[in-house]
Amino acid sequence: MDIGIDLGTTFSVIAVDGKAVCVKDYPEGYLLEECGVTIIQTPEYEKTFPSVVSFDPDDGSKFIIGAIAKQDAEKGIAPVQWSKRAIGSDQQLPLGDTTLTAKDAARKILEYLKQCAESALGQPVKRAVITHPARFDPNQVQETKQAAHDAGFDMSDSRCMLMEPIAAALSYTRFEERDPLRIMVYDLGGGTFDVTILERKGGVITSKAFDGDRLLGGYTFDRALVEWIIGKIEATGRKVRHDKNNPEDRGRRARLLQYAEDLKIRLSEQGKKKRVPVEVRLDFLIDTEGRKIQVRERITLEEFCQLIALDLAKTGDCLEACLSKAEMSFADLDLLLLVGGSTHCPCVVDYLANEVVPEDAGVEIRKWNPDLSVAAGAAIMTEYLGVIAEGGDVSLHVQTPKTWTLPLVDIRGRVEAKDGRDLTTCNVVLRDDGGATVAEGHAGIDGGFSFEDVSLDELAPNQFTLHVLDAGGAELVRHAFTIEYDEFGSVTEEPTRMLAKAISVETASGPVLLVDEAEHLPTQTITTELVKLHDDPSVTINLLRDNEVIGVIHVEHLPSEATAGSVIKLEVCVTEKSTIEGTAKVFSPSAKDTVLCEQPVRVAFPPAPTPDLGDLEARFRELEDKLIQDLALTRDDNHRMRLAGLGKTIVREMKGKFAEMEPDVLEIIRLIKQLKAVVDPPKIELRPSRADFDDACASCRRLIEENDDKSEIGTYRSALESFVRQGDKAYYGGKQKLWSAAYDGVVGLIRKLMPQVASPGWSHVADPVLTQRMRAHQKVDRVRTKLQDKCEAVAAEMPLQKGKIEARAEPIDLLLRNIDAAIDKISDEIDPDNAESIIVRVLMPLKPIEEKIAILHIDTVPKKK
Repeated sequence: MDIGIDLGTTFSVIAVDGKAVCVKDYPEGYLLEECGVTIIQTPEYEKTFPSVVSFDPDDGSKFIIGAIAKQDAEKGIAPVQWSKRAIGSDQQLPLGDTTLTAKDAARKILEYLKQCAESALGQPVKRAVITHPARFDPNQVQETKQAAHDAGFDMSDSRCMLMEPIAAALSYTRFEERDPLRIMVYDLGGGTFDVTILERKGGVITSKAFDGDRLLGGYTFDRALVEWIIGKIEATGRKVRHDKNNPEDRGRRARLLQYAEDLKIRLSEQGKKKRVPVEVRLDFLIDTEGRKIQVRERITLEEFCQLIALDLAKTGDCLEACLSKAEMSFADLDLLLLVGGSTHCPCVVDYLANEVVPEDAGVEIRKWNPDLSVAAGAAIMTEYLGVIAEGGDVSLHVQTPKTWTLPLVDIRGRVEAKDGRDLTTCNVVLRDDGGATVAEGHAGIDGGFSFEDVSLDELAPNQFTLHVLDAGGAELVRHAFTIEYDEFGSVTEEPTRMLAKAISVETASGPVLLVDEAEHLPTQTITTELVKLHDDPSVTINLLRDNEVIGVIHVEHLPSEATAGSVIKLEVCVTEKSTIEGTAKVFSPSAKDTVLCEQPVRVAFPPAPTPDLGDLEARFRELEDKLIQDLALTRDDNHRMRLAGLGKTIVREMKGKFAEMEPDVLEIIRLIKQLKAVVDPPKIELRPSRADFDDACASCRRLIEENDDKSEIGTYRSALESFVRQGDKAYYGGKQKLWSAAYDGVVGLIRKLMPQVASPGWSHVADPVLTQRMRAHQKVDRVRTKLQDKCEAVAAEMPLQKGKIEARAEPIDLLLRNIDAAIDKISDEIDPDNAESIIVRVLMPLKPIEEKIAILHIDTVPKKK
């Protein structure tokens, strides 16, 4: 039996696909009828398990997990809570007289969940699909996966790790019949926030863009209430005693956080009674003189919404950024799906409906089982884990549908060797029931293989066998399976796996993009060339995400000839498991074509170090002093504006964090990185250039001013300022995809405004080269429209083939995007005549592309008589 687990920051959930019957002595399962998934309840008859770890009071060597552990906080004993926020780091979480890492806590929780699932189902549970935030870094995913492995789960299949918003969408789309369907998932949980745009076409769910904040959630709101209570106490002239090294003080804080969580829930239950006060009464805190403090206050839901307004605004910024990356607006969406326990709060829905989503967008805002939908999606994902066929030291992992609605099907899988040997020389052969070869090929770097467009007999079950053969033709392992064609059946394909955040390599001249955000996994082989700057026999290359080191590539034991000036060519791919694998070739500095050595790439994703709070405060003071100094001395107007605006905003936020009863180290680390990026901007080569972006913004502003009398101009002005904010965030964060999206958004506004301006007046609004680029983009857009029209025409004729025709059209659309990119690279500084000749050459492929579109079709498979 395979299960799905939502390993949450505050609560975790277990789910099983289908209607599961629990054993007689265990609480009955809760069936989510909409998506056909059973929720395994806790022994206390609750649907969610608190993600809390504490000691057994009767045996200090044992741990207790869940509801009983959470009760310790109510008693004034500090258990380990919200540990998921620290996973992937070396932060030590205090528990009694000892400490745990977040990975240790995750293992304890998962062991308990496995034990409960086995007790409920009356059988062993070997595999689980475990969810994680979309924006988790590789070391965070790796530690979560390792914790699951240490807890006794078989995590060998890459599908065993699943992004939370994709899981939520899987549970929703199981009963939602619309196709195509565009969903934005707003996942605000206990400690993390994700926003993802997903699209279902032809039964295939694809992620279009990601954004979010891994340190924002219900725990943030609880702390806001804690600080409100502390503020009320300090207003009376008393100060709450708190020493984080004192177990009693830690226990009182745990109890205060528990009280704040309960208060948040009471406020959320007020519904529309926003101004009806809720009583706040507690007497377990003591002041610095050891005297008990009596708190007698009242707070309304409206006041609570004001306390968390800035945090909610951060989620709105993430929504805008996600739409920009996907090159969409709210009007392009069918649904804004709210999941995660924190969406129970009325403040969230009101904020989105009143402040974020335009009234005329036509997008539905809908809550979808906020506490349970992610686990339900994980349970649904277990059907894609498939089977594992064993053959000695080699295993064959393959997932195939039992029924299929199209006459052509794709068959994918992977081979693995227990001894870790290279299987890329193995031959994978697909044969029919008569033994005839249907398709064959070799396993990839990660052992994966794929056979596309395999024909199905429409009148009888299709029996196939996969054979894995070694280089000599000897069979290592085989697997037989059957697929039945059902034209009127309902099938949803496995969601495509994508990279949530771009990965770059660090060089002496700045970061170089390795793989961009939203790339499909596994990626194609990526080649990057770097120059060795020293004579050492080893090279360490940092991997970056958002300009932060997340991993290290080691190239070791180089020959003595590999001196400074040698070229290192990395040929790597990001696998379905989000690991990086490949080779490094080192070339002679004198004979450029001579390969000195070639070796596998070794990549490490170590836990992120957690500095001491005192060190962080000292670093903050240094950056604040530099900000004040640069603000007085800089002659760069843009830099001055950024220092005075965003820089000072971060400084104020950091001072507030340091002033809290127990500052959150992870939040402060992130703010220091953000402040450093403002004070000392990284040297990043993004395309288009900053000058191009600023010129486009200036041109757009002039167009808006000249059309100030138009009724809709306010919408354009608001959109421009949104793109400017996104552009600043992307430029200083080194985010190429978001930077390109912001620039494209400004250019799109210019295109919409240009027809409203007389052509003679355009010459003083923008440079001639910019005008030429705009016109070139319009030509590409016309061809893109032909492609879309062709796809729609074929889909109208053959509705069941819609997903297939769009898949065939994707390479053509990629060619058009490449032409757009080439147009954007043309500098405004070159002579207009030269620009015109370059544009002519760039647009030359449009004619053959139009010919490709004209003959675009789907091969049909005739029915057998």
